[in-house]
Amino acid sequence: MPLVRQISSGLLRMGKYYQNHSRPQIRGKAGNKHYFKGNRCRTEGRHTSKGGYVIDPALCLNIVAPDMEGCQLKPYVARRSTDVQVEAAK
Repeated sequence: MPLVRQISSGLLRMGKYYQNHSRPQIRGKAGNKHYFKGNRCRTEGRHTSKGGYVIDPALCLNIVAPDMEGCQLKPYVARRSTDVQVEAAK
């Protein structure tokens, strides 16, 4: 009987609607003491021994964008745009 139950639960686990019930989403508090989920942010500095935070300019995000003054291009690509053939640079 246990073998039949394991096979049936395995088949249900692969189903469209039952798959998330057997494996719940792991949260930051659900793991052991070494598990850190994070929140998809990058570090921009370090913590000091006195509880402060020092920002490192080398770790800060720096976005370099060209000057778009007088540009005739639009900020999006239309769905009906045609494909453009680009020659490879030699």
